[in-house]
Amino acid sequence: MLLWHPGRCGGPSGESGPAPAGAPPAGGMALGDFLGQPRVIANILEALEVAKLDGELPAPILLAGPPGLGKTTIAKGIARELGTGFHQAQGPSLKDAGGLIGLLPEIRKGEVLFIDELHALPRDVAECLYQALDEGALSVPVAAGAGTSIVKIRLEPFVLIGATTEEARIPRPLLSRFALRERLDLYAEEDLAKMAIAAGRSRGVEVTEAGARALARGSRGTPRLLLAHLRRARGLARLSGTAVTGEIALRALERQGIDAAGLGATDRRILAVLLARKRPIGLRSLADLLGESAENIADVYEPFLLREGYILRTFRGRAATDKAREALEWKPALRRRPPPAPPPALPGSGMPA
Repeated sequence: MLLWHPGRCGGPSGESGPAPAGAPPAGGMALGDFLGQPRVIANILEALEVAKLDGELPAPILLAGPPGLGKTTIAKGIARELGTGFHQAQGPSLKDAGGLIGLLPEIRKGEVLFIDELHALPRDVAECLYQALDEGALSVPVAAGAGTSIVKIRLEPFVLIGATTEEARIPRPLLSRFALRERLDLYAEEDLAKMAIAAGRSRGVEVTEAGARALARGSRGTPRLLLAHLRRARGLARLSGTAVTGEIALRALERQGIDAAGLGATDRRILAVLLARKRPIGLRSLADLLGESAENIADVYEPFLLREGYILRTFRGRAATDKAREALEWKPALRRRPPPAPPPALPGSGMPA
């Protein structure tokens, strides 16, 4: 049984905020129109359909994976499929349980609560959240003379969707409440190219097939980066009075330090260090050599380099592959033999023997 802990699920006062007003319906695209992540989308649609047949709300859903893959878009798509309101909060902004007390009573029956960066929730806030899921209520301490009394705020049942880039940091009791856990992968180049063409059309600019492929190749499997590159390429296309062609796209990427293979400056530095060392290097040592944080290398750069086959992760550390050598046109320095020593001079002649 979950017990209330003083100072955890309560705020500075006993007020529960204004009466629930509901949330506007979620906008965005339908899940069926979502490009990429076919396994994730199919599993979610199946879970929603089963819940509908059972006459129940969907169980909590967790979306995990690197940033920029569309977790928020999918969450809004779920609310759209359910035909209900959408509430959004950021894990880091919910610093204490008072944030939940101001948020949860606002949610009407069946509406979606989406919490991004769920791993950043403090442990006491996480406890209050799964208390709300289990009991449909929040326990709030209210000043009563010299002491306090506990008032329970009844909550309407809601659909919880969490998003995280660090699933391992979510407290286990909260993590166990998510019946459906889906991990988003980096996008295939083909899907990103389709997104580039569609996004260009919606922004009033034509993106050619070659332009779309170039932008996709430089986007590290991430739609958010793709849209940023498209914005840059669109500006160049408007100045040139042309469509976003392959040449325009490559120029836009080059100005951001990204080469035709999609490698950025830090990617190339990582590969150069691994190639120069000629042996696997541990993550911490690699980070020290590059002047980057180990977390940044592991979260931002490594997933793309691993998926594209530029590096390998072994039990001894990270190692560069032949593909990395080809991409950097790496030629190892030749070990030159020292020139042979001249023969000794003949006695008294000053001439070599």
